[in-house]
Amino acid sequence: MHEDERALRRACAASPDDDLPRLVLADWLDEYGPPDHARFVRLQVEVAKPDTAPARRHELRQTADALLAEHRADWEGPLRALGVSQVGYDRGLPVTAVMPPNQWLVRGDDLFHLAPSVAHLHVAPGDPHAHRHVAASTHLIRLSAITFSSAGLGDLGLRSLAANPAAVGLRQLAVRWDAVSDTGGDALADSPHLAGLERLDLFGNRLDSHAVRRLTHSPLLARLTGLDLGANPLGDAGAGVLASAPPRERLTALGLAHCGLGVAGLRVLMTGSGLPAVTELDLSENPLGDAGAAVLAAAPRSSRLTRLALRGTGLGPAGRRTLADSRFLTDELVIAADGFPAMSFAEFRDRVRGEGHGSARRR
Repeated sequence: MHEDERALRRACAASPDDDLPRLVLADWLDEYGPPDHARFVRLQVEVAKPDTAPARRHELRQTADALLAEHRADWEGPLRALGVSQVGYDRGLPVTAVMPPNQWLVRGDDLFHLAPSVAHLHVAPGDPHAHRHVAASTHLIRLSAITFSSAGLGDLGLRSLAANPAAVGLRQLAVRWDAVSDTGGDALADSPHLAGLERLDLFGNRLDSHAVRRLTHSPLLARLTGLDLGANPLGDAGAGVLASAPPRERLTALGLAHCGLGVAGLRVLMTGSGLPAVTELDLSENPLGDAGAAVLAAAPRSSRLTRLALRGTGLGPAGRRTLADSRFLTDELVIAADGFPAMSFAEFRDRVRGEGHGSARRR
């Protein structure tokens, strides 16, 4: 890689939200590098603009994907040689890398030398001891996001991460299916180095209502905008803790799938004061049934929801009709349930009412 290109890539990494350094890099690539790479950068920049029309965005994305498929081997070859197995892109540059822990520990500096824009590491499955070394690594200072999944990190590894000053720049942390218990939850809640976290994903661990209390009451996690506690044994007690937590005005996305939440817990959750800003709520795989639908339909807080997932909740025709007739659920909502892939609430309501008319005609 030419030193000028390397410098331009470093400039992009230094201003990750700014399109201008990426467009300057594209101009340089037009003249000195692969022109298709320059085109790829410009296409993805255009895709990411909020004012790009949906049809135009789809067309641009298809063209960019075709370019990447054609050139992936060349563009990613140097990263693959380091042990990177997958690369994710944002506006033309690699930002996510999937890498085994041993390679990361040895070749992390090389990764950032070649791709300084990488800010999210997804640690591939490997030796649990190596994962714990990753959690304690000084390389974390270069990252804004890290994901561990089925890595054997456990409480010990999470304590190492929470005690690591190099984790201070993390904005997103995912530790999924890693046998984290309340001990690990306490370490997160007490860490001064994780006060900048904005999204925390703890799906599939062993956290109970005690851990929820520690996490939601911790002033160090006051910046959270997203929290996923799905597939943890929270039960209705955990819902009660969430409902009575200090109000978190930034927390807009909450994942509670498959956590043993019942109708009583849902009622407490939807009437408590602890989650005033939640607009995205995942309740999938909880035994809520039609009674749970009635709770949602009657809760004034439901008027704030923009995304609601109810897959695997036992929602039947009566529950669907109750939701469709709710005076609180709005057309701003995107809803998903069994037999109803994610769709606007207006479409859901029309389909449910159509079901009712069809049943009446058959009778």
